[in-house]
Amino acid sequence: MIYSIAEIAADIIESLIIFIFVIRMLGFKNRPKWICYTLTAVFASLWVAAIIILNHLYVIEGLWGYLCIAILVIYCRLALKHDLLMHIIVSILPYYIVMIISPSATYFNSYFMGIPMSDVIMMRNPSRVLLLAVTMILLILLLRVTEYFLKKNDFLLSHIQKIIILVTMIASFGINVTFLDSQVDREPGSMDQLVVILCFLIINTMFLILLYFITSQNYQRMDNEILRMKLESSKRSIEETAEWNRRIETIRHDMKNHMSCLMELIRNGENRRAMDYIGTIYEESLKNIPNHIVTDHPTLNAVLNLKESICREKSIDLRCCVPISLPEVNDIDLCIILSNLFDNAIAAEEKEPQPEIKLDISIVGNYLSIKMKNRISFPVLPAQGLPMTTKSNKREHGYGILSVIDAVNRNDGMQEFYEDKGFFIANILLKTNMTMSRSDRD
Repeated sequence: MIYSIAEIAADIIESLIIFIFVIRMLGFKNRPKWICYTLTAVFASLWVAAIIILNHLYVIEGLWGYLCIAILVIYCRLALKHDLLMHIIVSILPYYIVMIISPSATYFNSYFMGIPMSDVIMMRNPSRVLLLAVTMILLILLLRVTEYFLKKNDFLLSHIQKIIILVTMIASFGINVTFLDSQVDREPGSMDQLVVILCFLIINTMFLILLYFITSQNYQRMDNEILRMKLESSKRSIEETAEWNRRIETIRHDMKNHMSCLMELIRNGENRRAMDYIGTIYEESLKNIPNHIVTDHPTLNAVLNLKESICREKSIDLRCCVPISLPEVNDIDLCIILSNLFDNAIAAEEKEPQPEIKLDISIVGNYLSIKMKNRISFPVLPAQGLPMTTKSNKREHGYGILSVIDAVNRNDGMQEFYEDKGFFIANILLKTNMTMSRSDRD
């Protein structure tokens, strides 16, 4: 009896460990905490109940894994942030760790005790309790390491990368279950059994390392993109400042002649001509002089000034309303959101007879509001509410909005895309943990 209770306790502890891992990786949705906690309790209980029933019925070993993943995915959809693909990936991840720990621990017990792995799984004695305890400790340690390295890079994955990783994980998980099930009744300590265990141990570990390197590269790539934007923005600013100085020197050089001409017109009573002359000087002097956007957020400055220069080159009327002080916002996610919104808007406006983009950034309570509007001559929203790419190669494009949604979800935010009075409108809300600006902290 006591050993059956130990098995149930191990199932409860394992469910708590895995649910905590998934919650820490994805984070709760922006809804009342009591709802999230209630959903967690309900699905964790369902998870444990399913395992106990399957163990009692002695169903094939791999079935519990598929069922647990399905329960986790449904839970993620109801309670946690991010999209469906990320929910499935994070739900499968703990079972990759389990596939590293459980077969290895069971094999070594089988080897030292001289009994098949199936007997190790079914035994109810102190050795089994010790095995469960060691397995739980290793599970906690490896999940913590996995969480640290993946969250260190914000677990950044593109839409295509998610699909490839997901297909690989599902196929690999199925193969793991099939081959490991075929080994449980083999003679203990056989060489081919050891080879199979080591192969799957190496494959699963290498997959986790590969996943880390992919997220690390994505994070580094985004970091480099932000740096490139800052450098390019600074370069343009220097060039435009030099152009500004050249124009000022020209104006200063011609000012004496302008003043002489104006004085002569006024002396002769030709006030209207004098006013027209002043207007001409004003327009020619200030025409195409760059407007620099300056806030206390360097990344925002870099993105906005770079895109403003591109809009000016393409004769797109860009109007920005941005506060000088902003709350603390993740640089990479802010860059992803604004860059993709700008790129989509600029591409759309190149086809418009009266190109126009409006950006309004404001602070609404604990949220940073980003609203971008660009003029459209025809509807661009399909039935599912996400804009379609107009580029010829649709397989390689159209993921910009999905990247925006991912970044919004990572910041516990909300997004809305709609059309109104000849404009396409992207309305983004990003939750901020700190409402105090950089300047206020200084």
